[in-house]
Amino acid sequence: TVTKKQLTQLCYMLTFAVMYIVAYALIFQPEKYMEAITVTNAYGNELTSFLTSNHEFGYYLSFGVMAANLGLALDGRLNAGKKAYLITAIVLFSVSLILTFSRTAIVAFAVMLFFYVVFSRRKTMRKVLAFTMLGAMVVIILIPPLREYFLLIVFKNNNDAGREALIDAGMTMFWRGTLLNKLFGYDRQTAVKYLSD
Repeated sequence: TVTKKQLTQLCYMLTFAVMYIVAYALIFQPEKYMEAITVTNAYGNELTSFLTSNHEFGYYLSFGVMAANLGLALDGRLNAGKKAYLITAIVLFSVSLILTFSRTAIVAFAVMLFFYVVFSRRKTMRKVLAFTMLGAMVVIILIPPLREYFLLIVFKNNNDAGREALIDAGMTMFWRGTLLNKLFGYDRQTAVKYLSD
């Protein structure tokens, strides 16, 4: 079994690892942070750090926020420096997570926060997070430019990046296929040829 001390150490290691990835993004992709407010399209402006995908970065950031929150909750001997570091990590990871424009990672982050608020034993932390979440939602809803930014850019509303056409083509390909094609699929060359026609 994992002890509380081991879990706390794991949380600190995860937070440190994600902080390294974020530090790389801050040093080598500072324009992504500075231009975040002025971008008009999320595609091509996603924060990735040195990782391949913005979605991958988003998941690391979600785990980083979770680890920092657990570190705050588990370590009863937190000094002011560690506490400030973990709170800074949570804020930095959250901002970076939004700038990945990864809807799945943002939803995972929101679900994690929701469960943390519901199941946390620390009443003060629950109240702070609940108040922060509700306050952020109210601000986003009430300020039109912020609401448009989140709906049109962060959540990419009405922009399916061609997925609708790809799904239609895939379903047509599926229904036209033989029973063997339906069970085992097409080889790559046939699929590419079919989709390019």
